[in-house]
Amino acid sequence: MKTSIKSLEDARSTIETLIPQMEERALVMGQLLRSAELANELAPNAWGVTSLKNGFRLNVGQVEVLVLCDDQLLFNTIKASSDKTEDAAMVGSRRYSSIQLPHHAFRGAVADFAKVQTNLQAAHSDFILEASRTNSGIPRTGSPFRRFHCAALLDYARELQREPSPESNFDGVWLSQGEMPQADTLYIEGGRVSVQVDKYERNTQARDACKACHGLKCVACEFDFERVYGRVAEGYIHVHHLKPLSEVRESHKVDPIHDMVPVCANCHAVIHLKNPPYTIEEVRNMLKRPDQCE
Repeated sequence: MKTSIKSLEDARSTIETLIPQMEERALVMGQLLRSAELANELAPNAWGVTSLKNGFRLNVGQVEVLVLCDDQLLFNTIKASSDKTEDAAMVGSRRYSSIQLPHHAFRGAVADFAKVQTNLQAAHSDFILEASRTNSGIPRTGSPFRRFHCAALLDYARELQREPSPESNFDGVWLSQGEMPQADTLYIEGGRVSVQVDKYERNTQARDACKACHGLKCVACEFDFERVYGRVAEGYIHVHHLKPLSEVRESHKVDPIHDMVPVCANCHAVIHLKNPPYTIEEVRNMLKRPDQCE
């Protein structure tokens, strides 16, 4: 199996043909970037993005995690993860022998995916976690798809997240919004995946406990989503894991008070601009004297 996409130009041409609408294209490629970065954090040598004749496929081990075929998406999750009737109607059960927990998948058009993406993110990250480990809980060390990995698709996804959309009304604000898919990925790592306890459902409890303790303001810049955007953003904040998941080599319990902190999307993105991530104090110092920060 040889990839038909060999360069950034190939990736740009292919994806723009498959998804003509800029907003939908940014949505899909942002999701690919988030999913791939999470897979890389969990199992660096056990995932790959391969190009198809009419799309692409992200595999972790041998399991499909995210697939684009023409204008249709397959988006795997551990469970439906939504009580909304309209969401549940788009999500059906799936069967992979290497995934022990009950799992489901969204199958449908990109436009429909936009309606359910947010509600399914946590369950999708749980699916990637399951796919990245063997049935005995050991991180996977290889994937047959690594040899066909198409880095150009991810290069295009990163490029796309930084480009203003001619169809967008956000204008200059679009740049910071465009960086959010990468921040979201890491938010999923910090807020959900690193909480590896007996039941995945307890992940939400740890995140909520973090917010209950520290509040809903960013600990770095004190941004408050609800104060700025109103009730539509009530209760919203990213949760950052102070110890990167890559440094944790086995399942562990997390202390939501001492191991996790609330951060806004912008600060979260800046925190992960390097590896190991910047500390909260370093980001605070950047805000005080940005002209003297590298």
